[in-house]
Amino acid sequence: MMEQLDVPIFERAAPGYRSARNALLEAELQLRDQVEAVAAQRRRLPAGPSIEDYVFTDVATGERVKLSELFGKSDALLVYNMMYAPNDAAPCRMCTMWVDGFNAVQGQLNEVAPMAVIARAPVGKLRALRDARGWQRVRLLSSQPEYSRMVGSEDGDGDQIPVICVFRRSGNDISLWYRASAEFPDESNRGIDLLTPVWNLLDLLPGGRPDWHPAPVTAP
Repeated sequence: MMEQLDVPIFERAAPGYRSARNALLEAELQLRDQVEAVAAQRRRLPAGPSIEDYVFTDVATGERVKLSELFGKSDALLVYNMMYAPNDAAPCRMCTMWVDGFNAVQGQLNEVAPMAVIARAPVGKLRALRDARGWQRVRLLSSQPEYSRMVGSEDGDGDQIPVICVFRRSGNDISLWYRASAEFPDESNRGIDLLTPVWNLLDLLPGGRPDWHPAPVTAP
């Protein structure tokens, strides 16, 4: 197998660069193995708690749609719960960046499992946001507080929390198989970083990940 640095440009590298980069490669291989081990552990999760067949409003059609209807022919469903409360002037800038990415790969995702983006904001606000961002692929839904509080994407005060959920369907039963929020127990706020390539690309920079946030989202 060709070495990571077995390309002409690295013949110009300063002394020590090749050995340091190869040592980093070993660490990256270990990281890959750990990521794959965690993914395998995640797949071994037992059946999660059952969840009601909640009803949402489809932003595209204005029609009511049940959670069970979002699965299509799949037995799994991805749901990103974004931060956008009914009275918010504009959506969360981070969530907006996440959904920009989800919209771009929606076609590929649908070949494996459907995905929906759910927010508490009313249909009118979400439709305006969809049009302003060009979200023509991702399925966007408006929820009631009962659902959002059940999955923990809204607390009792109405504060919003970004949450990814994976639901499973078995016959008529729907269960919450996996849930993760941005809030890790150690308060690092990096619980769903893997959902966007932006942070992973920024981690490649010489200065590492900067103290950066996407530009504020202008209210549609």
